[in-house]
Amino acid sequence: ECRENYNGPLCEFVTDTIEVENVEATVNVSVRITSQKYSDNLKDNTSDTFKTFSLDFEQQMDIIYDDIDGYKGVKITSIRNGSIIVDHDVIITVTDSEEFSPDYLAETVKKIEKSLKNTTCTNSTGGNCTGFTFDSSQATVQEAVITDVCGSLVPDNLKQYYKLTFTNNKAICASICHQARNDSLKCGTGKCGMTNNGPKCYCDLTDGYWYFGDFCTIAIHKNGLIGGLSAALILLFLGLLALTVYVTWFKKTTKEDLR
Repeated sequence: ECRENYNGPLCEFVTDTIEVENVEATVNVSVRITSQKYSDNLKDNTSDTFKTFSLDFEQQMDIIYDDIDGYKGVKITSIRNGSIIVDHDVIITVTDSEEFSPDYLAETVKKIEKSLKNTTCTNSTGGNCTGFTFDSSQATVQEAVITDVCGSLVPDNLKQYYKLTFTNNKAICASICHQARNDSLKCGTGKCGMTNNGPKCYCDLTDGYWYFGDFCTIAIHKNGLIGGLSAALILLFLGLLALTVYVTWFKKTTKEDLR
């Protein structure tokens, strides 16, 4: 029995389509914190200053982003001077990939912008504010970037041939053989198949033609090939017959000359 995502008599083929249950995206956001002073220790993610700040920041952003569908958490990517400017990724996870459309992502970005604009932590540290005050006018939100999870679902040597693809309103990991991909491998009249060593074109054998080549682009007319081979065999036979007659005649002539 073949392991998951493999098939074939010898388990030599890998499936073209791998179902994706959880799809993840990140939205890069920059916020300016005005209630604290910048320290060089914040650039060192091993320092106690960074660890304490990071924990407090994550707790605060969990509150601000609480109403974002699929919100999973934040990850600080950099901290810069300017009061304190924090670049961070907002991580969004959706368990139903059918919902994960470009429109969904665009709407999520709008919700993040709205949450930052409407935060009450702009001039107060009370209520849901954990010690941070923000300059909401300085917040910037980038477009969502989908995380390609396919690399974790296939062997290392095949990672380059799989890509997260949306088809029929659903996310899948599609191999380079899958027709839903714009860059799918074209095999002429043949068929592309994924093997343990990568993609391969399997050429068709029709009633009229045999196809060869790496991409099945070389066509040989079956009747023409058979006719050509037959003619070649006949010529070879006639040539051998002529050679035999000549050798026999030559030997006979040589014997007569020696007498």
